[in-house]
Amino acid sequence: MQRYLHKALPDAKIHTLENNSAVIQSATDFFGLNPHKVSQIDASSGIDQFKRVDLLFVDLFGRQDHPHCLHQADFLKACLQTLSAQGVMVFNLLPSSATHTEDWLAFLHLQCGFAPLCFAIPQYQNKVILCATRPLKLPDMQTLALYAKDGSINLDYLTLYSL
Repeated sequence: MQRYLHKALPDAKIHTLENNSAVIQSATDFFGLNPHKVSQIDASSGIDQFKRVDLLFVDLFGRQDHPHCLHQADFLKACLQTLSAQGVMVFNLLPSSATHTEDWLAFLHLQCGFAPLCFAIPQYQNKVILCATRPLKLPDMQTLALYAKDGSINLDYLTLYSL
């Protein structure tokens, strides 16, 4: 993700938190991760060092489930406090069921104070959830169609998951 964002947004300030040294080494060796833009630290203890973040991408997976910190209100509140006024937090989650997704959405709604947006990824179990400290809205379909026409987005990936 860092490599793509650096290419798409060359002026963006990007920093990665990762607690697994093998993941950092692989990303450095095989994907060109800048080792100066990554901290080997647990996300739950490292999030406090960031402020006024425009995009916080939370992509935390364990072998069987998401780390415990994703289920804690204090961690999510700390993440929300890092956001700038226009900041957005994006979660890449791998829910085990529709109920798990619904529980996540309800929990995030409670923490953010606003309904999150949730997208299904075609042919994958992943859900991408966007939330912020303000209401988020999708553009109308006419606007989305314009972006799709010029190749900026693929509407196949904008399947909104609703409760």
